[in-house]
Amino acid sequence: MSAFFIKRVAWVSWLGVCFVVGIIWFAFLPVDLLAVYWLLLGFVLIGFLFRSDLFVRKLAFGLAMACLSCGYTIWRAQPGSNAQLVDYHGQKPVLQGYIAEAPKIGSEDIKYVVQIEQIELYSNWQTLQGRLLLQQEKYPAYEYLDEIKITGKIDTPPEHDDFSYQDYLGKRGIYSLAGKYTQVELIGNRGSYHLLRFIYRFKSQIESVVNRLLPEPESSLLNGLLLGIKNGFDQDFKQALATTGMSHIVSVSGYNISIVILLVKKITERFLSKKKQIWLIMLVLLLFVILSGASASVVRAGLLATMVGLAGRFGRFSRPTNSLVFVAWLMLFVNPQLLWDTGFQLSFLATGGIIWILPKITQSPWYKKNTRYPNGSELTKHQHVLASLKVYLFQTLALTLSAQVLILPLLISSFGQVSLISPLVNLLVVFMVPLAMASGTVATILGVVNYYLAVPLVAVSYIALHYLVWVIRLFARVPGAIWNFGNISPMVWLGWYLIVIWLINREPHKEQND
Repeated sequence: MSAFFIKRVAWVSWLGVCFVVGIIWFAFLPVDLLAVYWLLLGFVLIGFLFRSDLFVRKLAFGLAMACLSCGYTIWRAQPGSNAQLVDYHGQKPVLQGYIAEAPKIGSEDIKYVVQIEQIELYSNWQTLQGRLLLQQEKYPAYEYLDEIKITGKIDTPPEHDDFSYQDYLGKRGIYSLAGKYTQVELIGNRGSYHLLRFIYRFKSQIESVVNRLLPEPESSLLNGLLLGIKNGFDQDFKQALATTGMSHIVSVSGYNISIVILLVKKITERFLSKKKQIWLIMLVLLLFVILSGASASVVRAGLLATMVGLAGRFGRFSRPTNSLVFVAWLMLFVNPQLLWDTGFQLSFLATGGIIWILPKITQSPWYKKNTRYPNGSELTKHQHVLASLKVYLFQTLALTLSAQVLILPLLISSFGQVSLISPLVNLLVVFMVPLAMASGTVATILGVVNYYLAVPLVAVSYIALHYLVWVIRLFARVPGAIWNFGNISPMVWLGWYLIVIWLINREPHKEQND
């Protein structure tokens, strides 16, 4: 059975899975770097000695990849110079550095990721490398690549019973915090004409234009759809999103990426060739990924879309599973700690569900029966509308369920609850999201030029956004919409995934002809 599986799976997918195994090995088992590299050498040697046997060759090179991944993760996990900054926790040093990421603007404050470069000791500046998260009032505000001097207490990120802020920040290479009472002085900038600085300024301009064009909460919802910004929502609406399971619509992901691609295609199809369209789409996707904060879900979606586009550009067929595994490997190579990020896990499991489970649903007799469009020209207009609505409902339901099957255990394990009305609410809102995004995007671009040019399209965008807000708030009031779970044994989830894997690999029954 295992030999059959290893022989059958593609090399890209097999090595990608083994790369993940290496990261897990480092996290849960004691490892010695020297032993790992001796094992790596041994497995590579076995792979070459038995290269005529496909099973042995694949197994050996897969284990070699796991060893390589484990060794690489050990190397990346070395604290290096960051440990120097940790030595000053609880003290009030004078530090210099620059703002290394786009500022995160909250409802009451701004968070800056600062790359520390120097510390003042005995009236002399000495080199000190490390990152800290700086929390400040909204004014005065600083920009990406601004050079600043910090004077104040440096602390370790706190630990809570149900959440480790230290582990959360550690995945981003941040091990220190500085609070609101820290004194900050602007001493210069190192990138007045830096491209990312212009992009982040453009993002702030877009946000301010949206806030001018639309009232709350519609403006915050559009900022969430376009830019992944969630700081404008009040607590009640945040809870409504969680209760209805609709938080994903303001977390920019593959769905938003697909809308951007379709929008660019529609606008440029009359005056650009398909080849030029592909290059323009990839450029727009890169800009969109940066503007939306480069979260795990949007980076994954952007890379997948780019791979599919490049494959089409050079006349190649992109295999979905291989593409997904390759993108995961690429992101984990940049940062192995992403494997433990819940957003990363949810993003890839949901995409995997669509790739592997959706085809099984669409091939089922139940689905074919309910999505078969009636033949004949004798149908009335009313019957055509009802038939189209039925097809849409079943297609959307199949897509939603295929994504939910793989992420359900993770949702319950991470958050302890699941929304029972999420599939229904998804059916009612998903068709309106493209209209809200498309009209909102064009209106915002026009609004950057002139406020009055944007007014007609803002009306369309407002109607779509107001509908989304209304549906979400309406169903958030449904009693029993959330089902809370206690602690569930990992063996239950293991059984769940084994059943899902069996169903995915199970050959469908052939329909018998009458």
